[in-house]
Amino acid sequence: MQNRPVLSLVSGIVLLLGSGGLAACIDYQAQVNQAVRAHDLDSLEPLFATVKTHCPRNYLEWLRRSMAQIAAAQADSLTQQGRLDEASEWLKRAPTVVWATQVVRGDIAARRKHWQAAAQYYNHALDLIADEEATPQAPPQTVIQKVFQLASQAQVLVGNIDDTVSRSGEASGMMLGNIRGFKPSIRLIPIHFPYDASVLSEKGKKAARQLATYIKQYVRPVWPN
Repeated sequence: MQNRPVLSLVSGIVLLLGSGGLAACIDYQAQVNQAVRAHDLDSLEPLFATVKTHCPRNYLEWLRRSMAQIAAAQADSLTQQGRLDEASEWLKRAPTVVWATQVVRGDIAARRKHWQAAAQYYNHALDLIADEEATPQAPPQTVIQKVFQLASQAQVLVGNIDDTVSRSGEASGMMLGNIRGFKPSIRLIPIHFPYDASVLSEKGKKAARQLATYIKQYVRPVWPN
């Protein structure tokens, strides 16, 4: 799981238009925008503490996402150097959860061979990408595909689909049919058999039941002509 998606920082700078009560917020925008462009989290943290009492919610949400992306990018770099504890500390500085923070958390868990946690983080990243409110600007299709691959690989190593298909067959994560335009054509589904046997294990039976319920809800049959 060494090939990670490229973590792209928020590039759009928000212009907050207003008057009167928003004057205090507008006064700080140039400093905030400069710090975002410079990926300067040290400067953004005290600025955020100041502007959060003056600025409207949509601006603060954009700023939180920007700060989280910056923290994720730094944590990603540290993770690739094997400095996992330092990377985790950087992630703690993210003021909100975004898809990029969850991918790095998945990478850290994977490097530690904590496959259950890795699968949960990667699948959560896919859910966040699919949510247009949580991720207004979707990452490129190639990045979504890479996160999907990481989630699939981790889920196979876990040996179940519990985090992606509920008992009622509701899909999430790697089992979503459409992730902001990315439509998986192939999925790796772990179905367990006991060693040297042709009968499903109890875990395999559970996964098969979940998969059958999922198929009934989401997969349309293709009838021959």
